[in-house]
Amino acid sequence: MDIEYHVDVIRSKLTRNIHFKSVRDELIRSLDASIPVRGDDWVKAPVLETMLRVVCATANRVFVGSPLCRNQDFLTLKLNFTANVMKFATIINMFPKPLKSYIAMSSGSRRSLLLSWSQAMVEERFARMDEFREDRDGKPNDMLMWLMSESKGVERSPEGLARRLLAVNFAAIHTTSLNTLNPSATMSRLQ
Repeated sequence: MDIEYHVDVIRSKLTRNIHFKSVRDELIRSLDASIPVRGDDWVKAPVLETMLRVVCATANRVFVGSPLCRNQDFLTLKLNFTANVMKFATIINMFPKPLKSYIAMSSGSRRSLLLSWSQAMVEERFARMDEFREDRDGKPNDMLMWLMSESKGVERSPEGLARRLLAVNFAAIHTTSLNTLNPSATMSRLQ
């Protein structure tokens, strides 16, 4: 991913088009689904896992829309991808530079499952493009559409867009979840 057109998409289209009501609704819905409240009783919930799931669902409401952002299999694949990238980066960094690319090539199976799911989602969106031209009101207003409208060449392929969406997802899920768990670190950087 040498071309970083997604940064401009995030700065312009995401910033201008984010609908706080839908983000708020998804945040509340996913918190309710993740933490089963029973009256006034305290409930145990694993903080990291819960925040990862909530952030993943909420971010994907903006990235791919509803109902896909609520599909548990989809969310699990995204979360596993995020966790595996972090684990694998740690492992790769243990090896000398000449071996890193060989080690990286061996990480394929889980990534290819998520990539194939994401590619299918992009292909389905491409198939509906004629429908969106006729019905502008029904056109999704999400990260995938913005990436599709800004991508060029090989980046416009289903695989290129799926990879870009995975990268954006990784960044959003990882950074937001960790910042919700350690807000004092975020605050100290802002001061």
